[in-house]
Amino acid sequence: MPTLRQAAKDDITLIHELACQAFPATYRDLLSREQIDFMMDWMYSPESLRRQMEEEGHHYYLIYKDGQAAGYVSIQQEGDDLFHLQKIYVLPA
Repeated sequence: MPTLRQAAKDDITLIHELACQAFPATYRDLLSREQIDFMMDWMYSPESLRRQMEEEGHHYYLIYKDGQAAGYVSIQQEGDDLFHLQKIYVLPA
C-alpha cells in the first residue's frame, strides 16, 4: 500500500530527482526539449523548490511504495478552507 509523508527542506534533492524522472516523461510528447528544460529549471531547481517551500507556502508530500519514493504532491493554501493542488506526479511502477 502506498504511503505519504510531508516533505521537509532536507527532501529538496529527492523531489528534484523525482521531478527529473516524472516531468519530462509526462510532457515529452507535448513540449519541446527546450521547453521542458526551461520548466524544470523554473519549477524544480533546488533554489526554486526552496523558495516554493519557504516563501510561497507550497507543502510537498512524498509518495512511497514498497519503501521507495514513487512520486510527490504539492499543495498551496489559498484560503481558510481552500487549497490549490499545484502538482501531482507518480512514477510508473
